[in-house]
Amino acid sequence: IIEIFKKEHELRLLLNAYDDGKSTGYIKRKFNILGPSDISKNIISNFSENKKLYNLLDSRINSVKDIVDIYKELESCQLSIDKIKIIKQYIDKFIINIQDNYSVSDHAIRNMIFVGCYLQQKDIKKTINKLIEDFDIPYKILLNNYNYMNLWAKTENGNILKDENAIITERLNEKIDNVYLSNKYLDFTEQEVLLDKDTEENIKKCDILFFSATTLYSSLVPTLITKNMIQSLNNIKTRVFMINLFQERSYFTSSEIIRDIYKYLY
Repeated sequence: IIEIFKKEHELRLLLNAYDDGKSTGYIKRKFNILGPSDISKNIISNFSENKKLYNLLDSRINSVKDIVDIYKELESCQLSIDKIKIIKQYIDKFIINIQDNYSVSDHAIRNMIFVGCYLQQKDIKKTINKLIEDFDIPYKILLNNYNYMNLWAKTENGNILKDENAIITERLNEKIDNVYLSNKYLDFTEQEVLLDKDTEENIKKCDILFFSATTLYSSLVPTLITKNMIQSLNNIKTRVFMINLFQERSYFTSSEIIRDIYKYLY
């Protein structure tokens, strides 16, 4: 989609950053920031034609010592000297700022770059825009909201799924009743999240809305429940739904998923 539309249209990617699986959750809680994974994935997707670079940035390390090998590989990725310097600068910033008891096990390089940039910018929105500038990304990346929040859910049987990772891995035979956001981890209260004003203005400029193939209750619904989001999206008349080809939780057909999406849209 990006390749098709960025040639003729101004593309805007709308995300939330409530991911907290694997090393992303570790980073999120150690640095008290939104989960960087979905943001960093969309940043490095700009390098999809450079497979070696893309795979390197998407790779994971288990020790700080692995960075030496990463830097060696980086030199052979057909990337400008300036871009290599930027990547090394952000990774170095990340490494310098972690404590001795911090474990980098299973950390994605792209997430380390994001956090390194964040440590310089001190602001999630500025970090995203700086990386877009640094890597000449031809599309905007917008978040529903830039404040630190944690996602949790309650199933139809009243069982609590404590975080985003639990939503996609636990009690898969139970349908989710609803999802909620809280500004403290393991605080199972509901707090309102307001659509960012800049994001709202960008949505107003859109002619076509794509609902990308994604997990429903860990990715799409948390964006839809953002206050003022539905009003903004409903101004876009042309909509395209893309559905995951694998089964998610207790869903068996694409029509079931679209039915639940429409519960939030109207």
